[in-house]
Amino acid sequence: MKDSIVCCPLVAKIFLVFLRITIGWHLLYEGIYKFESQGTEEAWSAEGYLRNATGPFKDRFKKLVGVELAVMDQQSLESEWRSYVDQAYSFYGMTAEQREQAEEALNLLKAQTEAEVFEEPETAGMMDQQRTDIVKKQEEAFLSTSEQTRLVRDKGQLSSQLYERTQVLKEQIYELLSPEQQQKGKKVPVTSDDSMIGQINTLVIWGLIGGGACLLVGLFSRLAALGSASLLLLFYIAMPPFPGLPAMAQGAGHYLYVNNNLIEAIALLVLATTGCGRWCGLDAIIRSTITGPLFGLGRNKEEPE
Repeated sequence: MKDSIVCCPLVAKIFLVFLRITIGWHLLYEGIYKFESQGTEEAWSAEGYLRNATGPFKDRFKKLVGVELAVMDQQSLESEWRSYVDQAYSFYGMTAEQREQAEEALNLLKAQTEAEVFEEPETAGMMDQQRTDIVKKQEEAFLSTSEQTRLVRDKGQLSSQLYERTQVLKEQIYELLSPEQQQKGKKVPVTSDDSMIGQINTLVIWGLIGGGACLLVGLFSRLAALGSASLLLLFYIAMPPFPGLPAMAQGAGHYLYVNNNLIEAIALLVLATTGCGRWCGLDAIIRSTITGPLFGLGRNKEEPE
């Protein structure tokens, strides 16, 4: 019996190896880019992607980042900020002077947000339309495609505005800290919701780096392909290109049902069914030096006499 590694023509093997390497490089670079952005003004986070999830499981994804800021409720928003500042006091051990300055920053942000968002005519009109659409959805359990698109689009725009203001508050509080207090972690979130986001960011970053690196060098290729495909499928179902749903704000093209995440995930599942890591990669060394001698893998069975 021939070794099971013999599964397809040489040309097909070569292209499958190139496919493994190119996807591995793509995932690895994405992970490195996100990792290097941490601690900078443009630090990457999965929070925006999860908050704007549009797929059938959007509620589950949004719960991962905690309760969303209330777009149309000024009181809830200010309560969220109040909670953050209170937790910052205890987390960083802020002095009385720092607390006073933090309170001033909070009050100033409240006043600016009230004037520039809640009392601004265009934004106020958008919020009124949101209320109308939500009431209609609750009463009739139906919205037209254009109304659904408008509802999600406007909510995303409003949430983005308030999210940016929340980040401003966090930055202002961080700048009040002494170097010793800052040692507790630059931009380390202090709320439980943000702690979950930090864990998710870490998992995504190291999932991309680990999966990409293994695919690139052909190490544990099948496991890396399955893990990376699972990660990409999560990206896909969080924001699928389905009819009636708003497109990704930073999409590189236009999609219907199929996008680059789905295509790459399917390609990885195909790679997981092959021995591409053993054709050109570290899996070949592991097979010949460890698994082969120990378990007899890859040996041809002797023909009976």
